Amino acid sequence: MDAQEKTYERLLLLEDVWTGQGRAEYPTIPTFNYREALTFQAIPGQPRLFFMQRTQKKTDTASWVESHWENGFLRALPNGAVEWLDAQNGGRVEVLRGTLQETDNELVLDFKSTLVANDARMGETARQLVLREDVLSYTMQMSMTHTPAITLHLSGNLTRFVDKQELLKRLETGRTQFLELIARIPASQLDAPNTIGDWSVKDLLAHFIAYEQRALEGLDAATRGERAVMDSASSDEDDARAVQARRGRSFDDVRGEWDTSFAQISAAVQVLDEAEFEPFSPVCVLLEDTIDGALANHTYEHYHEHRPALEAWLQAQHL
Repeated sequence: MDAQEKTYERLLLLEDVWTGQGRAEYPTIPTFNYREALTFQAIPGQPRLFFMQRTQKKTDTASWVESHWENGFLRALPNGAVEWLDAQNGGRVEVLRGTLQETDNELVLDFKSTLVANDARMGETARQLVLREDVLSYTMQMSMTHTPAITLHLSGNLTRFVDKQELLKRLETGRTQFLELIARIPASQLDAPNTIGDWSVKDLLAHFIAYEQRALEGLDAATRGERAVMDSASSDEDDARAVQARRGRSFDDVRGEWDTSFAQISAAVQVLDEAEFEPFSPVCVLLEDTIDGALANHTYEHYHEHRPALEAWLQAQHL
């Protein structure tokens, strides 16, 4: 395998749809955040990927509107270097060349411009992409006639797009793994305080229910064409009340309620169309996130977040 083939093989790790948020800043503009979808697609038989970046930003009236688009090619060159060919909706064209470096846990692409055209304001640009597992981070720097030093302009953190079937799989896997943990706990201990911090296992399930129902409220509102307003302070209060309200009930009763809550989340995902999962669908615009992004930290990622404390308690109890 020659240098070009080796580089291209590593570039294929980027092939996917990546979604997330970015931040735009520069000495001459107000700083703002934006939503982004970045797609890399391999071109069969050629050592290059096609890419398309699409962003949306908020207006003064809090509506999301189309903003910056870029597309072009990421090429592996014969000497093993990499090249970024970029055309933008504002008219600017960039050609950048650089290197690909790989360590045990990340892939780093560094680029510097060799050509910036069709924009008289521009000096030079530089880009860096860093892939760590399923997180793609990037920065873009540039110099301009009024800002001659190369200065940070864009930065973002993206994750691999999660479609409907993958989300359903993650939901079920996350819940199953948590149930396997609590199955190791004697029935007499499931309602015992101070198992997980100040909480019992039953309290933790009540906490899960509160989180899931908030996520469900937001998703239901978005599918009706509305935006749910979430107050983090009142959410914490609602969470505490949800735990306290269930302390007089049996573990089996609360476990049954969690079963019902989880089934509601799964059913809400099941009825969504694949098109609604697209990063800039009307539902995602109202959620201000992808569907997975809106649900993950209230469901399967949330279950995983609480596992270490429960595993530590199980180990201390020799269970």
